[in-house]
Amino acid sequence: NEITGADGHHYEQMARDLESVFLGVRQELGAKTSVGIFHSMSARAAMKHATEIGWRWDALALYDPPNVPMPRVRTFPNKAQAVSRPGTLLETNECCTPSS
Repeated sequence: NEITGADGHHYEQMARDLESVFLGVRQELGAKTSVGIFHSMSARAAMKHATEIGWRWDALALYDPPNVPMPRVRTFPNKAQAVSRPGTLLETNECCTPSS
């Protein structure tokens, strides 16, 4: 890649980059089971990708995404209380915020 400035280093661009990588790998290797495992900023970008561009994953694991729950959002202090459903996002960090 060509070296660029900070103006292209944001979550929207990272989500678009993730889509390009996903589609490129699928084109080269064919359709296979897809598992995304992301940490920190890439976890946040993967969430943006999944919710705004499209759900591409058979499984998606996100570790320590830099998210702050909005005020009045229901949180679970015990990770065991949170339930994951296919096609939904589940954050298992300090608290878990269920998707609606």
